[in-house]
Amino acid sequence: MNKFGFIIAIAAILVFTGCASSGVSGSGGGDLSPYIVDLSNIIVVPEEGDAANPDEQYPGTRNTVPLDRRWRWFVTLLGDLPENITDYQRVTIRVKYFDENGDEIAQADDRVQVTMFYELSTESGAPELHRDGHPNHVLKEMNVGGFSGIVSTDRGVRVRLRQAPAGIVLQCASAEVKFIELTEVVFHNGNYTSN
Repeated sequence: MNKFGFIIAIAAILVFTGCASSGVSGSGGGDLSPYIVDLSNIIVVPEEGDAANPDEQYPGTRNTVPLDRRWRWFVTLLGDLPENITDYQRVTIRVKYFDENGDEIAQADDRVQVTMFYELSTESGAPELHRDGHPNHVLKEMNVGGFSGIVSTDRGVRVRLRQAPAGIVLQCASAEVKFIELTEVVFHNGNYTSN
């Protein structure tokens, strides 16, 4: 058998045994409509002494007490997500940020970062919420809204969800940022286009 015939035979075997890719991953449906999180169900859990304080939680998408220095944070709990949330392979997260007077700050790099997590930890230091590469993290993205902030684009960033995420840590990376508002969370498979 010549080389060309051998290649055709291998390709045919792969097609018929199901080893060839159809272009859609088995773990996520390419035709699954984007899931836009209902922000009216978001709960804010403020930071207190470098720990999440669930006793002070309130409904909303924005912190009510100004972040008093760089790297301060708060948690937004996403509420109930659909059972098929693990079928999504990408997420888009958008925020707005404001100064001490409540004036919106222009979107730019080095202003805000986000960490999406599986389980809320309320212990001091909370490595489950902060430490890079922690298994509790779905993603950690810097420069949200900035030029290099991929998570805030329609394409979003790739995720592999093993379960429904519980929430998102919103953290200021600039002392200028005093308030952060979560404006959009969309789970999708690369098929999302904002208005």
